[in-house]
Amino acid sequence: MKFGLIAVLLLTAFLSVSNASADTFAQAAQQKIEETRKAGCEKPDSSLAEILCRQTIRFGVRANYRLFGEFANKEFKGFEIDLSHLLAKRLGVNAVLFPVTASDRIEKLLDRQIDVVLATMAHTVARDSVIHFIKPHYYSSPTTVVGPKGLNIQGWEDLSGKSVCVPLGNFSNIVFSQHRVRLLIYDRPDRMIDALRMGACGMIAHDRSLLLANVFGPTAPKELSNRFEEKLSFNDVPWGIGVHKEAKDDLGTVLSLIMADLHQSGVLQNLARAHQLDIDFLSEQRELLSNAKCVDKNHVAQACLGAPADLSDPPTIIAPSVNLFEKWLNTHVGLKLKFPMFVGESAADLFVLGIFVSLLLVAGSIFSTIIFALLFFKLLNARFFIARIFGNIVVQFFQNSPIILLLVMGYLIITFMTPYSPILAVLVAIVVIGLNNGANGGSAMKESAMVSEKGISTLTIAIKANIQLRAAIINAAKASPVAAFIGAPELLAVLTDITSFSGERITTYAILSVFYLTLVQTVVVVSGRLAARMNQHV
Repeated sequence: MKFGLIAVLLLTAFLSVSNASADTFAQAAQQKIEETRKAGCEKPDSSLAEILCRQTIRFGVRANYRLFGEFANKEFKGFEIDLSHLLAKRLGVNAVLFPVTASDRIEKLLDRQIDVVLATMAHTVARDSVIHFIKPHYYSSPTTVVGPKGLNIQGWEDLSGKSVCVPLGNFSNIVFSQHRVRLLIYDRPDRMIDALRMGACGMIAHDRSLLLANVFGPTAPKELSNRFEEKLSFNDVPWGIGVHKEAKDDLGTVLSLIMADLHQSGVLQNLARAHQLDIDFLSEQRELLSNAKCVDKNHVAQACLGAPADLSDPPTIIAPSVNLFEKWLNTHVGLKLKFPMFVGESAADLFVLGIFVSLLLVAGSIFSTIIFALLFFKLLNARFFIARIFGNIVVQFFQNSPIILLLVMGYLIITFMTPYSPILAVLVAIVVIGLNNGANGGSAMKESAMVSEKGISTLTIAIKANIQLRAAIINAAKASPVAAFIGAPELLAVLTDITSFSGERITTYAILSVFYLTLVQTVVVVSGRLAARMNQHV
């Protein structure tokens, strides 16, 4: 009996301590709300005051993220949607929901279009410097790669050179780029999953929570769960609610206390369970925040709060200057441009690699075009009739086949014999572009030879056909970006990778356009001068 009495007393004491901490969180939040209300609405001096005075709080939520935030039949639904309404109710206001995407949610918060971001947003060190994240976090999820059952993917070495569809602006995409994974970008997760279903994507990567719900988990459609499975997971990071930096001490503090209460009371855990979500993280948070040590003078103790994931790209030497230039453009010109290829080391390394490979591709493609033009000319003018017939068939094939088709054929033939590598992709592109444009050059030389006197040298014929040869060389330079289609790490490919994790598209593709315009124009000018000199010797 004594032991039973002691157990009951200990349990009662534990529950009273837990309830005390829960009451402390809830009461502290309510006290701050009431203090703000008493200040009146003549001149709201904080984000919390503005929200309480207008009686609405604007949430940025996802509209196409199954189980978390969806918009269907003219209404939002999902775990984050219910959490938004629950937070608004605790504040005593109405929730107004605005759809956001991974690429524009922070921008809309900074532009004051919304008050709070509650949209599957990972809390990272990089984002922590831009907005304020509410802690404790409300969820956590790693990035997961999903692919066909039977496909052998044991680690990063098995993914190198393979194509993976990824969401725009996802911080984990930088890891794929570093492991030479070929990325295809989608701005909406539902479109990416549709692409997987239809075969446009062989593998996709996203937050495990989304893929578990939509592709390979028990709630996923059978047509997908029967065909696909989890291959690789990494970067388990917390998800956080975001508010403006200026709202940290008012709205941020109140939301932090409310979230602590929702964790400790089990409300958040039950809400996730109702939406058939994994609750391991929430169970850990509930146990942690039930400890009385987590209460620190009506605040959540720092020791009980998680840290942001440090997944940022280390800054380059010129990063501070680039950041100042970006701010100057925004302040004085009104342009909100970013230059991620100059700010992060990984992005900068990719950018330099892309420029080098692009220059190599153009030079190699021009050289191979000239060589194949001469070879095709010799074949078309061979002594034997069968050789000439064969030459005409080959030239017609390479002249009339789309360059993309030729690249894919070359890629398939070579990779059938040897494992894929970026260097191999570059070599295939140089040869294929040379064959395609060399066929035009060789045909032009044949036509020039037909109207020239017999016995003249091949060089003289080439000089007479220099206009057509020049066009073939220019086309070879213009075709070089197509090499990205088979995974050659030229500028188009690497800037696509940079865009995938930075979310910046305008600056990235503007730089790409300027680079290739300059490069092709250089080829035009140089080849024009050479052609002029050659004409002097005709």
